[in-house]
Amino acid sequence: MKIVGLITEYNPFHNGHLYHIEKAKEITGADSVIVVMSGNYVQRGAPAIMPKHLRAEIALEAGVDILMELPVCYAVGSAEYFAAGAIDLFERLGCVDSICFGSECGDYGLLARVAHILADEPEGYRQSLKQALKNGMSFPLARQKALKEYLQDESLDLVLEQPNNILGIEYIKALYQRKSPMKSYTIKRMVSGYHDTSLTGSYSSASAIRRLLSFSSQSVLLEKDGMFDEPSMSEVLGRLEGQVPPSCIRLLEETHHSRYPVYPNDFSLLLKYRLLTETRESLTKYLDISEDLANRIINNANDFISFDQFSDQADGVLRPPACAAEHPQGRPADLQGTGILPVCPHPWFPQRCTETLLPTEEQLPSPSCDETYPDGKPKQRRAFYAKNRYLRRQSLRKYHHQ
Repeated sequence: MKIVGLITEYNPFHNGHLYHIEKAKEITGADSVIVVMSGNYVQRGAPAIMPKHLRAEIALEAGVDILMELPVCYAVGSAEYFAAGAIDLFERLGCVDSICFGSECGDYGLLARVAHILADEPEGYRQSLKQALKNGMSFPLARQKALKEYLQDESLDLVLEQPNNILGIEYIKALYQRKSPMKSYTIKRMVSGYHDTSLTGSYSSASAIRRLLSFSSQSVLLEKDGMFDEPSMSEVLGRLEGQVPPSCIRLLEETHHSRYPVYPNDFSLLLKYRLLTETRESLTKYLDISEDLANRIINNANDFISFDQFSDQADGVLRPPACAAEHPQGRPADLQGTGILPVCPHPWFPQRCTETLLPTEEQLPSPSCDETYPDGKPKQRRAFYAKNRYLRRQSLRKYHHQ
């Protein structure tokens, strides 16, 4: 009997994960699948959109034989810690023959070559890394530059900037350092990118699915009010058909607003309270918090409005990257042709945007209806502006005045 191990988050489970399970069994010849999954908090330190028990139930119904939780100290750590914790769990089981992971490039040979260099640290690589760090580069950028120089391959940027490629390299490195008998395989990620926020064919990213679910929730991302017609959960689930397995649709419908959704901003007030009790010295005691980062956090503490906003501000980002992608000309994009207009992730703090997110009247597309008010303004445009003004007021009341 052969067993393949998969390392996942399932946040939430979708067709890409189902493909991963089936393809992993096919290429490894495995009879059973054991999964190591993050718990209630995922790799970037944010809460999972739904609790671990619900995600585990969906995975088991999709064909996983055994599912184990990755301890939170590894689940929220860097790619190196995340991979090391998961591989160690498989090692201690003593029954897993191989692991299989997804990657953007699908080139196992290249990923293995990079992993072995990082593990062995040959002299040429070490010297390049040392020089890059001496020049003031951050460690990830310095490592990337050193690898390009050592391998003399400028195209490595495209590989080393992709999250699944990075994790794959760390999985291979962890196996190599432990001299593990487990074999490793990779499959190319299907269609959508890790950070894509729009539905794509039948294999959309978890980010896109989480975003769609947020439009039918009472999370702080979008407050429901009778003044506007937000999509019902049945409408949202209808758009998810073909994106997630049928069993997942059923569980999503049964547990909506009772067990999910959960978003980082739901914890904003608690995090604000905790932040007020911290000092520069206490912050540096946390893993991966450098003195420079602690200074930035303390210096910007009075600007705290929400988790997402403050994370970007502490990182030196004036505007979440998603804004530029979703509003290329400063105009909110229609969510997959549904007529739902996404709201800027921080509409209560527009001065943090480096370019306008609300369109001017000239930027708006021509209205589909001919109805106008007495002053000649199209009703469709007037409703759009009214909704955005309302959402700003709601956000200000929720975050700024509490």
